[in-house]
Amino acid sequence: MNKFAYDTLGTSRELEAAGMERRQAEAVATAIARREGNLATKSDLNLLRTELKSLRTELKSDVSKVESNVAKVESDIAKVESDISSLRAKVESDISSLRTEVKSDISSLRTEVKSDISSLRTEVKSDISEVRSEMKAQFRWAISTQVIAAFAVITLVYAIVQ
Repeated sequence: MNKFAYDTLGTSRELEAAGMERRQAEAVATAIARREGNLATKSDLNLLRTELKSLRTELKSDVSKVESNVAKVESDIAKVESDISSLRAKVESDISSLRTEVKSDISSLRTEVKSDISSLRTEVKSDISEVRSEMKAQFRWAISTQVIAAFAVITLVYAIVQ
């Protein structure tokens, strides 16, 4: 801020002429001089006005850039939300398809296992039947052999006794 000349003596004399005591008039004039040294001139105000206009222009430009960036971010967010929605729908569809496929596979495996169990049951029954038949045949043969041997022994004993 520019300093300008201030006549403290003249101001002091005017205040004395108006009825103020000399010491008070001098104190008031000195205080005014100190304050006026800090006052802005028209030139200072014009310079400040120019700086404020420049800052306002910069601020408007910055606000415009921020608004543009916000709009871009909002657009990006909307796109990401749309992508997420599409992916969610795709994943849900894939999960549903997999669920159906797994259920079908489980059903097929269940049917296959039941068929295998039935076949094994039939084979085991057949094997058990064959073993029974063989055991019966071997038992009959063993009994027949023992009966024949016993009959032979009885016949021999009878022949000896007679």
